[in-house]
Amino acid sequence: MGDGAPKKLDPITKYLMEIRNTPSPPQICSQDDSKVIEELCLALREVGVLNEQLPDGRKVRKRIAYVKELCAELEQRGVDPSSRIERLSRETNWDMKSLLRDTLAFPDAVPYLAMTRQPTCGSCGKAISRKARLALCSPCITNGLEQLAAGKTESHLDTCPICSRNEKGFLVYAHGLEWMNYCRSCLKDEKARREKK
Repeated sequence: MGDGAPKKLDPITKYLMEIRNTPSPPQICSQDDSKVIEELCLALREVGVLNEQLPDGRKVRKRIAYVKELCAELEQRGVDPSSRIERLSRETNWDMKSLLRDTLAFPDAVPYLAMTRQPTCGSCGKAISRKARLALCSPCITNGLEQLAAGKTESHLDTCPICSRNEKGFLVYAHGLEWMNYCRSCLKDEKARREKK
């Protein structure tokens, strides 16, 4: 290996180098109106692409937060992006106006695309309501609370993706390869919300 051949990097080192070498996005406030509108369109499209991660995938929640941030900036500037959003609907064949409305209302509304399949419970796979705030059916929420009460956290994760509390919780395998760790408080809140209806 002393012949000057490049060293092969292990996957973790390579991934960390890619993150370190990724340029930070420019500050929103320093961009002109048209760039902020285009950034909004990209972020909203990503909410659509990541639709299967709703309602609680980390990546889609980050994109939702970014859409809200961009819209707040445009509103502060007095800029209305509605004509560009209408054009985006024609470009994608998605109802972007409704998607934007529901994204801005999240978590009171969940920004599902009309064509997206029925969401399912991340623990057992049963269909759940599109209004569910956690990707769990009601019996699995109850089961999670019972497991936690019995001292069985079933989790190697320490942070709840919903509220960011550092608290071990009920672990489910959901959203492709993403593990979800729901804390006791979020499970209780969602159970109470569903029981009110």
